[in-house]
Amino acid sequence: MRQRAQVLVDGDDLLVLMRGRALKTADSVETRWLLTRVCEGVDPVQIAGPATGDRPAITAEVVQSTVADLEAIGALERLDVDHQQTPDDIGRNARTLEFLSTLEGAAGSRFDMHARVARSSVLLIGTGGLGSWIAYGLAAAGIGRLGLCDPDTVDLSNLNRSILFDRDSVGTLKVEAARDRLSRFSPDLRVEVFAERVEGPEDVARIGEGFDLIIGAADRPHRRIRRWVAGGSLRCGVPSLQAGGGRIGPLYIPGETSCAGCLQASLVLPGSRMDVLAEQPPEFPTRSPGSLAPFPAAESGMVVLEAYRYLSKMAPPATVNGYLSEGPNLFDGKRVELNPHPACSVCGTQ
Repeated sequence: MRQRAQVLVDGDDLLVLMRGRALKTADSVETRWLLTRVCEGVDPVQIAGPATGDRPAITAEVVQSTVADLEAIGALERLDVDHQQTPDDIGRNARTLEFLSTLEGAAGSRFDMHARVARSSVLLIGTGGLGSWIAYGLAAAGIGRLGLCDPDTVDLSNLNRSILFDRDSVGTLKVEAARDRLSRFSPDLRVEVFAERVEGPEDVARIGEGFDLIIGAADRPHRRIRRWVAGGSLRCGVPSLQAGGGRIGPLYIPGETSCAGCLQASLVLPGSRMDVLAEQPPEFPTRSPGSLAPFPAAESGMVVLEAYRYLSKMAPPATVNGYLSEGPNLFDGKRVELNPHPACSVCGTQ
């Protein structure tokens, strides 16, 4: 085992801090030596013994008691965990594994959780401002296979907010520019590109077949694209997560939870026709509402975290039967409950 907590000196005591939990113990030469050895991964059995050289005398009872106290606050990481990771894998994902080690339990070991993600595949629909950040986040998180679906080419105006493109990308297909950048960043990532326009749920179902998760990050056609992603998810049986427009979610598990259609149905005011009017073909020129890089960067982080929670099983996703709504300080943690809606045009009759 190895100690992974922060240790602070508090007067005559040592304060061991671990994610909101604390252990206070008297400061002494023996305690300092013991904690240092545990930090180095020395087997506790080898720590106890008489004074020799720079080692103070420490009884087996003191070691056992201290180790038990450290275990009680989750400050010890097990080193004897079976895994199939190569030294290069561990080096590349060291910080991820250290984070996951604090969540070991019902979801298995840190290696189990990370391996699930490495075996997983995600289809990302939309690789623009938001989608490019999501793709980068998934690659950094160690996803094994990533599908990119987008018919558009990179425009100079994309560069104020897209993480995967540069001036040399302008005029090239977004999916190809993204694939090339991601392949350099994460050579083990398998990237598939679909340079086509989604025109209905049947397209989503066809492309999404065989993936573990579909993420919708496209914004056109307005409103309908979200229902198409949910409808395609229902047809092929692959869960989907919606993002964009100031909301993250819901994470739709076909046959079990609420979907994007439920969200749209829940927002319709009695007697209002705005949901119908909003989907009329535009008859007047429109302009983009604009964007700044911090917005897609912030939103994408929550999207990738939700995907990682679902795929790794490290924690229940917050967007199952709910969604996160943008507040005055970007995504400030506001979660809105969303149950399946009987008037949903996507899953209301499932």
